[in-house]
Amino acid sequence: MGSKAEDGKKSRRDVMLAAGSLVVSFISVGIAAHSVSLSRKNEERLAYDDTTNFNIIQNLWRDDPSYTLYNESTRKLDQPPSPGYMMAIPVKLFFDTEGTVNSNLALLPVSYDVVIEQVKSGKTVEEVETSVLPAQFFAKEGSRDLIVSERVELDEGISAWVVTMPFLVIVAEINYSLVGDSESKSEVIVTTPLSRTTWDQEDLGHLKEYFSDNAAYEVKLPEEDPEKSIYRAAHDMLWSQVSKEGLDIDPALLGGKAGGYGYILKDLNERITPEDPLFE
Repeated sequence: MGSKAEDGKKSRRDVMLAAGSLVVSFISVGIAAHSVSLSRKNEERLAYDDTTNFNIIQNLWRDDPSYTLYNESTRKLDQPPSPGYMMAIPVKLFFDTEGTVNSNLALLPVSYDVVIEQVKSGKTVEEVETSVLPAQFFAKEGSRDLIVSERVELDEGISAWVVTMPFLVIVAEINYSLVGDSESKSEVIVTTPLSRTTWDQEDLGHLKEYFSDNAAYEVKLPEEDPEKSIYRAAHDMLWSQVSKEGLDIDPALLGGKAGGYGYILKDLNERITPEDPLFE
């Protein structure tokens, strides 16, 4: 009897030891997996910090509207870049054909000459430079600040209206080189308050061609009415064209050209409808 009891205790002790070893094994595996995860995250962070990450932040809801170029990276450049900017006000033209609604994006060019001041921080990371705009660029950027026209009947069963976005599409071409790297690099970023993406030189070429073909639609500062926003000026200009010319509006403005300007308008059209965080 005693022998069986001792054997039972030994068996239970072996089971407990085995269970303890299994728990230790699980803990070891968990620690190893966590270490691998941390190592991978550190590698990803180092890779992220080792590259540039340019962005443009629009600060339009203020008395002195502006936009700022940021380098959201810790990797320093050999000197602050001097990017070239191309700006436009995005306007959507909606067509309702017997209940089927489609939208086309138009970019109304804004000359860089409107910038009244550019302040360089002297840094190559974080805030790089700020461009100050006239007061007519003030905007709250929300959906309730969209400028929406009335509908106009263009043809039997076809109506149209115009919606103007209260912000800018800013495209920046940035040439730079990293500290310790003699190779010069170039990056093209396309930004709105709602999105950021990168383009290649071919896309930039399409935009330059589009701006050249539609130079007549360049939006001027409303000097005759200093209280009028530049977004309202853009809206009135396009709405005047639509209400007068209807379906005969210049197709190039809507990307209606062979090749469609690389379909850059179609790509942007899907990503720039504002959402108001206060909207219910």
